[in-house]
Amino acid sequence: MTRGLNWLSDHKFKVHLLAFALMVLPPVPMYMAAQRDAAGWIWFLLGFVVAGNLLVLLSK
Repeated sequence: MTRGLNWLSDHKFKVHLLAFALMVLPPVPMYMAAQRDAAGWIWFLLGFVVAGNLLVLLSK
């Protein structure tokens, strides 16, 4: 576990760029899924946003 956290700390720019992409890109398809009442897709894409937030919290 410590090895993974050290890797995250050593590669902060890449980790933050990935986290930013995970938080910014899913809302567009989420909007389209909401228009079609596709709750499964909304939850799936929301998982990417949550993963991006967790990635930022772990990289501090």
